[in-house]
Amino acid sequence: SEMLPLGDFEVLAGEEFKLTLDAGDE
Repeated sequence: SEMLPLGDFEVLAGEEFKLTLDAGDE
């Protein structure tokens, strides 16, 4: 993703978002 750095950021943000949802479910 050298040409689309925001692409990597979105992936990282998406994973953190999923972790947040998992923590909210507990």
